[in-house]
Amino acid sequence: MNMGTRIREEREALGLTQEELARRAGVSRTMISEIEKDPNRGTTRLVAIARALKVEPAYLESGKEPKHPAIDPLASYVSASSLDDLAQKLIGKGDKEIAKLLQRILELKSRK
Repeated sequence: MNMGTRIREEREALGLTQEELARRAGVSRTMISEIEKDPNRGTTRLVAIARALKVEPAYLESGKEPKHPAIDPLASYVSASSLDDLAQKLIGKGDKEIAKLLQRILELKSRK
């Protein structure tokens, strides 16, 4: 498996389009497409792409573990002044992350 394949798999696992990943990483959609298609294509923007995919750059580059960075407790903290504000801040999350959040809320609600 090459870097482009790993990027595509991680992007798809987060439910992101090439355009969404490109926006999050600050690169063009064309660059993401070229990296995913060409097994020999490299990039100087690997760290930004890895950060957008929430994986280690070394994993994308070589496939070596650990795949995910150590969890920063502050990275999951979101401060919001209202439900609308919270919704706006969560828009940048992937569909699967939002679905997990909703599932967790419903689980907690059913316990009460």
